[in-house]
Amino acid sequence: MAVIFKNSSFESFIGGSKLFLKTFIPELIDKGLLNDSSLIDHICYKPKEFEEYESLKSIILNAGNTLASEVLINGRPIASFKLKDPIVIGDYTIDCLELPAPKEVGESHSRWDHIEVVIDSDLNEFMAARPAIAWKTSNLNAKINADVSVKLKHGVVKFHNDSLLNIIKEEKKASAAKNSNKAIFFDLDGTLISSGISFAPSMRETMMEYLGKDMSLEYVRSKLDTQYDLLINNFGIPANETNAVLKLFAKKYQNHMETVSLLSGAETLLSVLKSYEYDLYLWTARDEPTSKMIFEKFGIKKYFTECFYYDDITKGKPRLTPRISEILSQKDVLCMVGDSHTDEAAAKAMGVQFYHVSEYDSPEKLNIFLSLYQ
Repeated sequence: MAVIFKNSSFESFIGGSKLFLKTFIPELIDKGLLNDSSLIDHICYKPKEFEEYESLKSIILNAGNTLASEVLINGRPIASFKLKDPIVIGDYTIDCLELPAPKEVGESHSRWDHIEVVIDSDLNEFMAARPAIAWKTSNLNAKINADVSVKLKHGVVKFHNDSLLNIIKEEKKASAAKNSNKAIFFDLDGTLISSGISFAPSMRETMMEYLGKDMSLEYVRSKLDTQYDLLINNFGIPANETNAVLKLFAKKYQNHMETVSLLSGAETLLSVLKSYEYDLYLWTARDEPTSKMIFEKFGIKKYFTECFYYDDITKGKPRLTPRISEILSQKDVLCMVGDSHTDEAAAKAMGVQFYHVSEYDSPEKLNIFLSLYQ
């Protein structure tokens, strides 16, 4: 049975590649498809489930490897990594790893699937010199990095004329030329993270201490609002005390951070859009201190060009700040992505399209959503 890597170590995961190569390389040599001077460009691992795909990305990155790109190919995200420590098997060194998300129908099992080899010769000539091989040529006339392949007993091998990392560099240049002035705004709570379990208990503890009286969780929930100024007012607290309440709230919230989680597909969404060279902006009604706690836990701030939080001047979303107005005048802002009426109101204030989180709340929907910006 294939191992599914969800909460494993990078060493355990990458160790499987060496077992795969130790059986596959001798077969390739025996078939005359590999020799001592061959350049194995990259190796591919195919996860069975989307959950494993997202988990593996974190495992690979946390081990110090570099994400070269994550883009939509044939309707699904594919992540490519430059390995910090190349895989070395005999005379062969592999410094690139490809990780495709599962297809909609799903993979039969998780597995190390194939390697790709860069060759100098013409692909047709390469095949002609090996007539006994049952070549697959469906990608022979592809516009970008055409390849030919063959499925053997221990895996699949593909041959092409340029390296994956070189192709990624060229695609990034093309994306930058196309999308460098385009921007997308995102909400945080309910859009990228799940925080429902943490917010109400933290606010209950805050209000009990600040007001000096007991109150039920149900009562607190009945007073909540997506805008802090309205929420504070619902508890009968004067507006000029909002900052003091939020300072206490940040202290209480820290004790509930373990219940905050990243929504499935959220980081893939941000990563793919960033690979396409869009400017991403975060506009949350949440306060800055607790937002930073979330950034630190999940490492997602790196995707955003700028972040906007609740402030005591504009009172936060959906009211435009001067800086957001400036961005609107400088950038082609495509949409606001969120989950609430406040986010929809923010989109209306910006004069852009609103997308609800339900547009990408499954791997299948995520792929469709991303295809709009491919």
